[in-house]
Amino acid sequence: MPEGVPSIVSLNLNQLVKVLIEITIALTIPAIIGGAWGTNVEHPLKGLPYTFWILIGLMVVTALATFVLLRTAEVIHHARWRR
Repeated sequence: MPEGVPSIVSLNLNQLVKVLIEITIALTIPAIIGGAWGTNVEHPLKGLPYTFWILIGLMVVTALATFVLLRTAEVIHHARWRR
């Protein structure tokens, strides 16, 4: 019985790391959008009263779409990890 405990712990850790990778990927894209918009250059929405909320909405939509895409495509969950 003691031989199975490390493999169960390893499996749980692998599953946790996969979820954290998905979250990281999903949040990286909105960070890039926000960083690009924060530079001191001209952009198409400059001067509009709701630019901030438009960008927040765009970042939320891209984060959710990326997360759903990763979950439905099973890119990370069924990847074969080899030692």
